[in-house]
Amino acid sequence: MPGGRGSKGGRMVAEFVKTGLKEEGFAKAPSLARLLFLAEKSVRRWAAADFARLSLWTPVAIGLGAGLYFGLKAEPHWGWGAGAFALLACLFLLQSGPFRKATAALMFVSLGFVAADLRTARVDAPQLTRDLGIVETTGRIISVEESARQRRYVLAVEAIEDVAPEALPARARVTWRGEGFDARPGDRVTVLAGLSPPPPPVAPGAFDFARQLYFKRIGAVGFAVTAPEIDRAAGKSFSQKLAARVETMRLSLAERIVGSAQGQGGAILAAIVTGKRGFISETSEAALRDAGLAHLLAISGLHMGLATGLVFFIVRFSNRRVQSSSKFSFPRFRIHLGHASLRSLFAS
Repeated sequence: MPGGRGSKGGRMVAEFVKTGLKEEGFAKAPSLARLLFLAEKSVRRWAAADFARLSLWTPVAIGLGAGLYFGLKAEPHWGWGAGAFALLACLFLLQSGPFRKATAALMFVSLGFVAADLRTARVDAPQLTRDLGIVETTGRIISVEESARQRRYVLAVEAIEDVAPEALPARARVTWRGEGFDARPGDRVTVLAGLSPPPPPVAPGAFDFARQLYFKRIGAVGFAVTAPEIDRAAGKSFSQKLAARVETMRLSLAERIVGSAQGQGGAILAAIVTGKRGFISETSEAALRDAGLAHLLAISGLHMGLATGLVFFIVRFSNRRVQSSSKFSFPRFRIHLGHASLRSLFAS
């Protein structure tokens, strides 16, 4: 109310912020005024120090945009994100000063939104809408996951009995628990399998397997009742031969690691190097989850190699004078920490 306590307090806050930090004024000012003044000083100090390094927040802004996309309840029109990005890009080119940086932040948020939308559209493929029962399925093997009890392989589907060509899923994941499996990645096979749509979450908010399989372009899952019958006369394109060769090398390397390093240590090492997790027992996988180390199994050999190479070249070509004068070298600390973690992991 005008002339009341609220108006008087507001004038005191404004006067305090205006006059600055004075010892006698700071002591006599109300707690709200002191809090606002300190907050303003902190923001100004942060802005002066970090405005020149706002580019480091670019991945955060892009990730925020992708998170906004996946948080929507319905699929948005593709023009929303593209239009927002184009508009913000134009404003970025026309503006200057702090508004330019704020526009850049919003532009990268919209870029993350567009990237997530494009990724979703790129992997879009038909999915089964009903259980098919036991049907004859023909396709080419893309990958194989082996374990002591079963083999799980992914097929690039070419034909499914009683399914129209336009409704065929791009890929199907099939599990085989019998003997006589001699198919390799790249082989064209025919198998009798019970296929069904990817399973939904078992409870609201639980892990969504259907969503995970969607981004792998897997639109059908099931179990095989016969071993894959290989079509020896089927030819392969160059890309299929190359992909099959790479997958075969990964599988052979994983088998060799498991054969050389006995026990579950070899299985974990094979999973980290090749990404093949089928050799890890359920007990070991549960122990890794309980210890908070299950994320190590999700790191492929390529990612670990790139990270190791990056750290190596940072250490190798960084300024030697700066390193010699510093008591703490963060890259070296990361190397020693990672080495110690892996040694303790495999020792157990």
